[in-house]
Amino acid sequence: MKKFPVGACIVVLGMLVLAMSGCGSSFPVPDPENTVPAAVNEPITDYGNGVYYFAVRRAEFVVALSAFIGQHPELELLAMTGNGNGSYGRDKGYFVVFKKKN
Repeated sequence: MKKFPVGACIVVLGMLVLAMSGCGSSFPVPDPENTVPAAVNEPITDYGNGVYYFAVRRAEFVVALSAFIGQHPELELLAMTGNGNGSYGRDKGYFVVFKKKN
């Protein structure tokens, strides 16, 4: 009867733990005293009809979107999608669609 390969299981489990530890969020924890940035400094292009392009990525996009929403309370976010090259985590910016609130 063959023995169970315990050593191989330990190696596989170790690799899984290392792989999962790299999947943590890189977003900063928001400051509760200043949750809405004062201004949007990142390039945002208005294509009309509620379509905007945010030429930022990762945590900078979160900050820019939060500031934009804070400065435009009359708008409601409908949809957004990344603009990338097809690889995971390679977004160059985001297209965001808003509509005026009723």
